[in-house]
Amino acid sequence: MPFPEYQKPLLRHLCTVTIYHWDLKTRELAARALRGLAPLAPDYVISDLLPSIVASTTSPFLAVRHGAITSAGVVVEVLGSRLQKDKRLSEVILSVPTNIPEKYTQDFGALLTLSSIASYIGCLSRAGWDIDRSEDSGGTGIRQRQFFESFVQALTVCKEVQGIVLDFTAFVRKYGLSDEQHSIMERYTRVERSGTSCQSYVLAMGALRNQSDFDLLCNLITQGTTVEIRRNAAAALGQFCQRWTQDVGGGVGGCDTRTLKNELAATEALMAGLLDYSVDNRGDVGSWVRKRCLETLLVLYGSDRILATRMAADVVILLLGRTLRAATEKLDRLRERAGQLLEIILYFQQDFATSTTTKATTGAVADPPQQHLQKCLAQLRKCIPPPADFSANSDLRYFGGLSIVDDVYQCFEGEKVGGQPGRRNSGGVNWADPEAAFVQVACALSVEEQRLRQPLFEGLVVTGSAEPLGKFAVKAVALHADALSPTSEDVSATRDSSKDAAATAPVGNEAKEKEEESKVEQGDFHTDKWSVDGIVGELTRLLLTDRRTSKVINPALIVADQLIEQGALVSASGKALLSLYQAVRRVAYGLRAPLRLGLCLKLYGSLSLVSDEMARMALESIRQLAADQTFAMICINGVLVDSNEERMERIQVILVETEWMAAKEEDFKQRKTEMAELVKQALDADTTQ
Repeated sequence: MPFPEYQKPLLRHLCTVTIYHWDLKTRELAARALRGLAPLAPDYVISDLLPSIVASTTSPFLAVRHGAITSAGVVVEVLGSRLQKDKRLSEVILSVPTNIPEKYTQDFGALLTLSSIASYIGCLSRAGWDIDRSEDSGGTGIRQRQFFESFVQALTVCKEVQGIVLDFTAFVRKYGLSDEQHSIMERYTRVERSGTSCQSYVLAMGALRNQSDFDLLCNLITQGTTVEIRRNAAAALGQFCQRWTQDVGGGVGGCDTRTLKNELAATEALMAGLLDYSVDNRGDVGSWVRKRCLETLLVLYGSDRILATRMAADVVILLLGRTLRAATEKLDRLRERAGQLLEIILYFQQDFATSTTTKATTGAVADPPQQHLQKCLAQLRKCIPPPADFSANSDLRYFGGLSIVDDVYQCFEGEKVGGQPGRRNSGGVNWADPEAAFVQVACALSVEEQRLRQPLFEGLVVTGSAEPLGKFAVKAVALHADALSPTSEDVSATRDSSKDAAATAPVGNEAKEKEEESKVEQGDFHTDKWSVDGIVGELTRLLLTDRRTSKVINPALIVADQLIEQGALVSASGKALLSLYQAVRRVAYGLRAPLRLGLCLKLYGSLSLVSDEMARMALESIRQLAADQTFAMICINGVLVDSNEERMERIQVILVETEWMAAKEEDFKQRKTEMAELVKQALDADTTQ
């Protein structure tokens, strides 16, 4: 500091006025300022200011007490090496959390008091204070147990626990937990406690290190009873993965859980979390879980360049498929995280047995599933460009000048490096721009692997049904369809040509070609050539899902209608469109939901514009659907009440006995006119009554 004459006045005002301010944010900012200023005049702070701050930690006034405890913690952390030399002063400092009267942690203001106590203990832990000098070195002395009880109370009572969990993590790293304390933490995640406290303990589980803790978190990501528990389980699992990259079996209770089994378990649990689309009155709350899962996957795969090579090919393909779907999300931050994960897997993870060194030294050749994965990765790299300034020798954490993985680490630690983490404008794919991102990722629909293509298409359909981003997703699919062949006939031509080439090939290659061809023909790798008919087929598949549980039928109806209106499906074959028409008929059969009914009628209208034959079938279906709905309203739900029984019976006979789809045009018009007249008479009679 260039002006030392200002140091003491600034510190004096900070420690006598600002840290006791009535506004909470001002007190927190004062503590942050004290962290930077205290090392400039340590002797003055220790001798003149710290005693009054410690004395104020038991003040009956909440603002004074909170500010004093928080500021005292900052001082003992940044000046810990000096303070620990004075045994008497050290004892006073270590006694601060236990000297606070119990009533202050139970009545009004208990939340602030408990959170500040946790912060104080966290500062002691980070500074490396020896809290139980006379006790055993196992970290289970009297003061350690008292501090643990303070954390238990804070986690149970407080609602905002992110800071408390960070302090608890520092406490566990330094002093460890006894078996009894570990059992308490696990038990509190399972018992029927209030939702807030239970989810707080789940988040704190990330500080523990046992195999049972890891297994519990993997299970809670999908089996947690609330979305907050599932979100916190994914975040806590991220702390486990972060320690795998930072620890080497060191520290109290060293972490030895990085095994292939645990890496696979973490990947599968996080992939399951990416399917959490829970919705309640707060909106898409499942996005909280998906975001945390993506961030943990970033830590897991962004810290080990050969992790993908240890995974089975099917697992990597499944992970890529779900990440591609996440790259079509409506939320910018989710889309960014998914895009970063795609770039890590495509460009920073080593491929299966492809390095020249490996082949030259071991002679290893990838097995067919790995070869198929290599083919999928190569196809995806053609669709998704590398990050900005990428080269083969780029550092694993380097993304266009911003350390994305480090930024995710900071997110788990409660800090954020300046600005919007993850945003990149200097090359590569700008995942924050939905229009550009959707057009780029839609190119991946040409990948032959169905397990990659289907989730991507489903994500574009779901996003395409919602405004304001829906128009960008539909436009991306339409632009991609314009570049496709109408049908898949070129697939058989390609296979025939490959058979002819194999017939003239050497004998040694013939057997291999037949074996590979057999695998593809049998669908071992689920490959298929993509075409406009393929788009229609995917829409048909989505419409044929379970009507009671599916959440994609309405989006599929909306997107199919928009694609037909934009002319993207005009080159589809009649067979494919007929399948789509039959799927719509199945959806509309016995339908009572007004919204879906309107979507079916609208799609029928769009299909009628494709061809004369389709127009005839669509209009017949519209007649039948309208008659079914009229029958339901009049004859079942009693919307129309008429005392003339003969008239009501005649209306019912017309609706039931008329073959609306097969009726001739003259018969149809006659029956429709008769029924309309009867309904009008019934309405008039009801009005006069």
